[in-house]
Amino acid sequence: MPTTRRLNFTQRRSISQQMVTIVLYRPEEDSQAPTFDVELDLSSLALPRDALVRVEAHRNRSAMRFHWGTVGHPAPPLDRRLHSVPFPPRFRVMALAPDGSGRLLALGDKLTPRWQDERSSLLEVEFTELGMEVWRLRFDENGGNPVLEVNKDIEDINYAVRHDEAFRSLVLPEVLRSILARALMVEGENPDDDEEGSNWQPWMRCVRDFYHDEFPGVSDDPDSNRAAIAGWIDGAVAAFTEKRFRARTFYEGVIRK
Repeated sequence: MPTTRRLNFTQRRSISQQMVTIVLYRPEEDSQAPTFDVELDLSSLALPRDALVRVEAHRNRSAMRFHWGTVGHPAPPLDRRLHSVPFPPRFRVMALAPDGSGRLLALGDKLTPRWQDERSSLLEVEFTELGMEVWRLRFDENGGNPVLEVNKDIEDINYAVRHDEAFRSLVLPEVLRSILARALMVEGENPDDDEEGSNWQPWMRCVRDFYHDEFPGVSDDPDSNRAAIAGWIDGAVAAFTEKRFRARTFYEGVIRK
């Protein structure tokens, strides 16, 4: 539960999204709070087995912290109801020194959960106020996963995001294009690097499953580099719509109805 202990962040290790699986469980009744579970694999961080694990669910200024046993012996609490955190929540996972000093050994922040009855997704969707905009893509400056923000005031928009072929065919290719542009052109990611803990790594692996063209090498001409990477991104999006999501076919099927 919530604590006020001060944490020392010296020489902390990073807990990546790939090390953590967070699953939300829907309540049986609307009046009840959802619950959650967490699976951790921190073996690659070489932490002490008796390091204390804390899991925190948070949103805006609300937070709930749960004691989760130790690295060597996880012990989830029996009560994991999220009754004090607005939805959708984000999560932090912390490993603390076992000496009671509060020294932070490892931190995973802005971790994204998924509902039990939904397939795991690389892209978080958040329904929010957007005025007259329908959707936009938000990037977290602290390195969190990209979030697709959708206008919550549009009737049946929740259904459209998940099932409407016209909406998805117009949005998903441009979402992928924007994410690749951010990762490759702004943050300098390489799709063939296998850097442990990179938030872009799952996206790069996903793209490499359907697009195998060689990534352009770096030259002395920044403009040439940018143009070459932009061309590679265009090719990746085209491969996505050809092999994974036939956007034009879906859209044509909708407008012909």
